[in-house]
Amino acid sequence: MSFFSCNKEEDDTSLEEIQVTSFVYRDLNPRIALKSYDSLLYVNCGAGKKYFPISKSRSITIDLDLDRKADFYIDLSHYEHRTNGCPYYQFTASIRGVDNNRTIASNQNWSTQFIMNDTIQSNYWALSSLILRYGSKTEADITLTGTNYIGIRILINDKYHYGYIKLSFENNALFFKAFAINRANSELVIAGQENL
Repeated sequence: MSFFSCNKEEDDTSLEEIQVTSFVYRDLNPRIALKSYDSLLYVNCGAGKKYFPISKSRSITIDLDLDRKADFYIDLSHYEHRTNGCPYYQFTASIRGVDNNRTIASNQNWSTQFIMNDTIQSNYWALSSLILRYGSKTEADITLTGTNYIGIRILINDKYHYGYIKLSFENNALFFKAFAINRANSELVIAGQENL
């Protein structure tokens, strides 16, 4: 079984081995690199030649509660354009629920980024939200650094169940490291929590 529809990494844990009515926590090893491109464009600009990503977009489907149904998409886009022969680029990563029953803790535009031991709660829950955006001539303007947790909730039988996606931004790459969802009850969860 794979919880990524567009990823080469496979997870062979069967649903029978996981109690989907309990607290689901998965630590991904190896971590999954979230990239919007497969190759780089070698260009000559200014003082020297630099590698820049070719424009590309992709989406990754995630089944957080392991019920074999998509819950969220992580959308990745990388755009490159030229000004006076020099490339400018922008990389964006966003998350969206597959329907109105799957939402993201947000401040209306950006996903709320929690740190370890924060309670996953929010006054606003959005169907889609930006995770990260950066771009410039040669250096990145990074809005997410280190390890962060994105709060999510899923409506099941008229009750919200809370969880998180653990992400890290390291060496100009975004990594999906772990996820959790409390299917046992509608209590709030803590960023980094692994069981009840």
